[in-house]
Amino acid sequence: MLFLDKTPDLTSLDLTLYKYISEHSEAVTKMKIRELAEATHTSTTSILRFCKQFECTGFSEFRIKLQLYLKEQKQLKTSSKISDETSYIDFFTTNNRTFLSK
Repeated sequence: MLFLDKTPDLTSLDLTLYKYISEHSEAVTKMKIRELAEATHTSTTSILRFCKQFECTGFSEFRIKLQLYLKEQKQLKTSSKISDETSYIDFFTTNNRTFLSK
């Protein structure tokens, strides 16, 4: 769940925040706590409680962890694309050799 290895016990309000943050994660990394509270129709206190569920001391730490998580996810996607392309190249090279040797 986001950058945690475990799933925290989330209330319905927490789930609403989680859904918004998941759908707008890039924007949330640039938001202030009051902007997020306004966008999610919650209070800053609710957001702070939510952040504690994700093992953060406050919203600033949550945003930093979210930024690092997003960066890591982008790197994983990029590296998987490279390995996928390598697989295709290997496949075509092998098949081309087989075809040419006949």
